[in-house]
Amino acid sequence: MHKKNIQLFALSYFVAIISLTGFYFFQDDTSEKVEETTEFFIERTTTTTLGNPELAFENFKNYWNDNLKEERPLSESDFSKTREFLNNNHVFYISIKERETCIKRTRGTVTTGVIDENHPYEYNNWTNTGWWMPETYSCGEERLYGNPFFQDGNWWIFKSTDYPEELGTDGLYKKCGYPCSPVSMVRFATRVKIDDFARNSHLGLYSFYDFIEIDKYITRDITVEGFHYTYVVDKAKLPEGEYFTLYTQTVGKESGSYYYKEAWFDHPKFVYDDLIQHWCLEDGFTQEECDNTATYEWVNPNIFIGVEFKKDVISCAVEMNQFINEINEGYFEFVEGYYGEPSPRLIRGRQDLKWVIPKLTNEVPTDYMNIIELRYDDGGGTLKYPYLRTYTFDLSTCEQVEMEYAWNVNPATMEGRVLKYAEFPSTSFPDGAEIVDYKFDEDYLFEHVLFTKDTFYTILWDCRLCTDNYLLVSNAPENQANPYLVAIPMYVVGNE
Repeated sequence: MHKKNIQLFALSYFVAIISLTGFYFFQDDTSEKVEETTEFFIERTTTTTLGNPELAFENFKNYWNDNLKEERPLSESDFSKTREFLNNNHVFYISIKERETCIKRTRGTVTTGVIDENHPYEYNNWTNTGWWMPETYSCGEERLYGNPFFQDGNWWIFKSTDYPEELGTDGLYKKCGYPCSPVSMVRFATRVKIDDFARNSHLGLYSFYDFIEIDKYITRDITVEGFHYTYVVDKAKLPEGEYFTLYTQTVGKESGSYYYKEAWFDHPKFVYDDLIQHWCLEDGFTQEECDNTATYEWVNPNIFIGVEFKKDVISCAVEMNQFINEINEGYFEFVEGYYGEPSPRLIRGRQDLKWVIPKLTNEVPTDYMNIIELRYDDGGGTLKYPYLRTYTFDLSTCEQVEMEYAWNVNPATMEGRVLKYAEFPSTSFPDGAEIVDYKFDEDYLFEHVLFTKDTFYTILWDCRLCTDNYLLVSNAPENQANPYLVAIPMYVVGNE
């Protein structure tokens, strides 16, 4: 670039952007992208250039139309297949170039792509071109533009590539005219073959609570006060999953009116002791009323949502139900004698148990079924915290299986992989997450895991006080015990 042009570059750039804001799909981008795009901006500074960004773009458009690759229209059958696929599928992940995984862009800053041929399925009405395409997927530093389309037996999309050699040179103006520039911050792109759709249903760092609410095998939402989300207590409204039924039941006594004279605080043998009588009088009753007729309203605070697998639909339903019921019985026994007993004051705390069956794949589960035991422990004091346990059943043997042994993974290699994919964009963090601090040992990563044949998931908490193993995220909600789920492609995990 000539010295004079370098000196005036910033002014040209600023004026061109202001002129085209809201007209040529200009979108803000990072400083890194600005550096990448400097080569193709206007190189000469005249009154015509500064005042006519529209002319610069129109010249560039004519130039690009003349230099496009040969038109490759879709056949009628390929067009129909593309339309049917895009109308009926939400394609969140695309794999290209030997399993390079790209994630759908749904939020955040996106770029515009100038592709080197007319898109055979899409057309940009604003620029009246078939080659000015929005960014649709992100693959780390690379970008994909436009929607996927089917042609000649393969699926295709346009991937970012190097800038054309002529851009920013005097040779360009001989062919293009002057001024000549795409003006907006664009990246150039060329056609690439799609290897697969949604090879991995998930990738990157997810808010655990968002994850289990979005990816689940149920047909209707349920609501129960508790956790960080809501579920429906009414049994009639509990939904059925594709492979199981959810249900609730009261653990302990039913909510209702109870006599003060029958109440106790820390042990049943201390019925109607001085503390209970003090509470009764404090609530406005006379001593005589407390001794005879005074009642209080009590709401059972414990939340239980159970699951029962359908024997005629899913393999190993009997074995999984038996395993879950054994845990349920221990929970019932623990809660009923204390937390499930009425008290004039809710100072005993509560104990919750909710079974979660995450939907980790869009395929029918034939290899593994993952189960989450989600608990909340409030012992009545200041320490109240959620925690969870995970279980994976091998549907071919009906036995629990540990991921470390199933895939012969070396735990020592997992730390770097977890940290790498924790910063990968996801639906919870479209622009990626920034890890502030972390601490986890080798064993922990395999104690709280889920996995399918394609993806490995480990669960970490954004909370130093909750656990000795944590993952602190800068753009996470503050002062909450936030569990996060890190999803890693299995071909990366197993690549020792």
